[in-house]
Amino acid sequence: MITLALVLTPVASAQALAALCALDGITVDVVPTSRGALVVRAVEVPGKGMPTGPDADEASEVSDEASESGPESSEAEWDLSELVDDVVPAEASELAARISLLTRQGVVLVTAALTEDGALDAGLSGQITARRFVGGAPAEDLAAGLVIAGADDVVEDLLLGRRGVADVPGHVSSADTARTRRGRWRGKGTRGRRP
Repeated sequence: MITLALVLTPVASAQALAALCALDGITVDVVPTSRGALVVRAVEVPGKGMPTGPDADEASEVSDEASESGPESSEAEWDLSELVDDVVPAEASELAARISLLTRQGVVLVTAALTEDGALDAGLSGQITARRFVGGAPAEDLAAGLVIAGADDVVEDLLLGRRGVADVPGHVSSADTARTRRGRWRGKGTRGRRP
């Protein structure tokens, strides 16, 4: 499953944010918005379904035992913090933490794990989360709907798949910025002093 990670930043220029990311070795796409540039990365999340192969029999035995023992014992085994942390991929959290070190005000990580329904009511289903990062660490969870409502329309379009990153005018890749900058710096370093 692919989760889309957007990091909303206070940096006004997409070019400047892409250059900062390139200097820090972060390869991402950067999109300009009216409220600040945002970083976009698709994160691969391993499937969370039932295991297949030799482990499948063991997993079905465990689920059979849990259903036989009743709801009381299965409720005691649930840890809600594990469920909440499991929604946001570790790679997306690490990305937001690194980018939050580049800005003084911090950033907001918005993730979308959405799939298309094949049922009668066709549409998107899944989960969108928002979490604030400051100084390289998660600060607080935010209401994703309020964050999206206060953000530029580009954020919603990217999250829901209405637009791709390449379709947004002014989008920049930090990898391209890094190559351009290295070429400029090399050129400046090889020029001799002018008399």
